[in-house]
Amino acid sequence: MFANDCDTRYFDSDEYNTRVQYLRANKTAFCHGTFFYYQGNAEAMTKKFAPKQFQRLNTIVMLGRKAEQEHMSKEVMTRVRRWQMKVYLNVLILLFNNAGNMSRAEYKEAVKRFRQFEHSVRFGGYRRSILKGLNVYEKALAIIYFACGTCRHLHMLHNVYKRLKH
Repeated sequence: MFANDCDTRYFDSDEYNTRVQYLRANKTAFCHGTFFYYQGNAEAMTKKFAPKQFQRLNTIVMLGRKAEQEHMSKEVMTRVRRWQMKVYLNVLILLFNNAGNMSRAEYKEAVKRFRQFEHSVRFGGYRRSILKGLNVYEKALAIIYFACGTCRHLHMLHNVYKRLKH
């Protein structure tokens, strides 16, 4: 039975729904068996680039909102904000690595999702804690995000990424 606040609109909605189910569960049980995830499907949606992967930004925004609505502790919110930044950075790099393979409409849709993320997530009070959990390259991109945002400066960020990559 799904909780009333589950949402399945996005590519990775299971990230959100699993956490809502745990949050609403009266009891959690564990199995000591071994789970083997099949990695042999080269055509799996998690193996190939698809523009719908940018929906991860929507899901991580929903998770942050849920944590806020549930009045999670500062410690938990710090982890949520750090995770939001890591997802943002992963998806940003996904954009940079695949921009040349995207149509103009797909690129615009991706930028729209970044803009929604930027308007929805507030990192104030968590910036130092977030930076502590990032590697050097992630820190560089996160500092630019904190200082300038992204949507207005995607070209600059892309250039920084290319320089860091080489």
